[in-house]
Amino acid sequence: LDLFTAAGLTVTSLELESQAIARSIIDAHDDNSYLILNLERAKTGFYIATGDAVQFTSTMVITSDDMVGLCEEITKIYWHAHGENKEKSGRTISKILLCGEGAAKEGVQDGISKTVGIEVEIANVWKNVFVFDKYVPDIPLKDSFGYAAAIGLALPPHSQY
Repeated sequence: LDLFTAAGLTVTSLELESQAIARSIIDAHDDNSYLILNLERAKTGFYIATGDAVQFTSTMVITSDDMVGLCEEITKIYWHAHGENKEKSGRTISKILLCGEGAAKEGVQDGISKTVGIEVEIANVWKNVFVFDKYVPDIPLKDSFGYAAAIGLALPPHSQY
């Protein structure tokens, strides 16, 4: 905030990366819970979200290059969410959504699905922006996975749809 103030800018709001990503890859009226993995070059963000409401967020220095470590962490988070919190919220994680640069890496989706035993899907970061039947962006789909946060920040909150 000091940097923005020194530059003469007024900050009106701040938003978490996890919240922006959830907004870009989960439908506005979808009330299912998802474990989102933001697979970046040097770290992975683990987020549990229902709609664009983020319930849990953690970032670890584990990448898609370390499938054993990644799957161990996913398993811990998944079973923690289903153990203690299931009785409180009644919600279970219905699917794992992948985004970030590592999402398209060969073997990641299948490796996680086989190891953890839950459906894993590569997220469509354009889901809440436009319909592919009407418009196809110039950026290759594989390259778009790393833009989930930026796309989510450009979208209004789901409550404004």
